Amino acid sequence: MTLDTLLDHEYRLRAVAYCESVTPARYDSPEANVICQRRQYMPDYSACGDLPHALWDFLGLRNYTINRAPGWRCGKNIQLLAQWEGVALSARGIDWSRVDGGDVLLVRSQPAGVEMPRDDSHVMVVLSCHLDRGIVTVAHYGQPYPMIGRQATLPIRTATGHRPWQLWLPLPRVLRACGIGGAP
Repeated sequence: MTLDTLLDHEYRLRAVAYCESVTPARYDSPEANVICQRRQYMPDYSACGDLPHALWDFLGLRNYTINRAPGWRCGKNIQLLAQWEGVALSARGIDWSRVDGGDVLLVRSQPAGVEMPRDDSHVMVVLSCHLDRGIVTVAHYGQPYPMIGRQATLPIRTATGHRPWQLWLPLPRVLRACGIGGAP
């Protein structure tokens, strides 16, 4: 076992523990206020992109792509994840045998780059992946009211309803992009 493997394992454990500690969460809970930095009270605000950014901030990761206050950029949470060069892998690149706690998954009804009247992208953090059972357990934030933070078990092959898996951000690639461990 390499030092990077041990490091990745430790970060995965911390990521899962953090996400489990902030889900489920009510809209007005202290957990939601931390994850969303109180932005959930803004009109038409969707908090789904906040959880991965909050997680990485909690883990002490620093990179321009991590969108947290101060310096938070409105409307950029999901875009920054989807365009994180060298980190984000397309759905064709998802190796479900390697998906594990702390990874980030994105679903969207249309492939990245296809314009839609209202973007229906949704971001989730993996808590566990059970390839043998064909399921992935995730933590996620977003609507509907009053529960903003939830956990869910989803099928690997079909994702959520009409929205297929589009992107995978493996935690080890995020760590390397933030200068932790060896090359990505």
